[in-house]
Amino acid sequence: MSLKNLRHVFKRFNAQKTARFSFSCKRCGQCCRDRGFVYFTKDDIRRASKVIGMKEKEFAGTYLTHRGNRFFIKVGDNGCSLLTENGCRIQNGKPVQCSSFPYWDEYIGVNGELVNFDRECPGITKVNDDESHPK
Repeated sequence: MSLKNLRHVFKRFNAQKTARFSFSCKRCGQCCRDRGFVYFTKDDIRRASKVIGMKEKEFAGTYLTHRGNRFFIKVGDNGCSLLTENGCRIQNGKPVQCSSFPYWDEYIGVNGELVNFDRECPGITKVNDDESHPK
């Protein structure tokens, strides 16, 4: 491969790697169905338990797993246990991890712009060429 071709490939790779996206939540719950973990701080537990009308210990005992100093929900094939057919049961008291989605470190660039987003989400629009992501 010539140096010129190598530069072209590198330039295309960087252009793809720094693709920019915009986000407008559609409240579809897709992000609540992706496998993984949702971590709760003590403040998150306080807010969520207030929204759901439970005492903090009752909320944590009912919905969260406690290991060491961490509280979390393990999201499996059926999605988050707080997701209902009407949306998030604690929508107005979601943990920071959920309310900050998709602006997580792995998806934002140095300027705080949403880049490199590779998950299925109807609220994401690719800014560079105005194509919805993903197709």
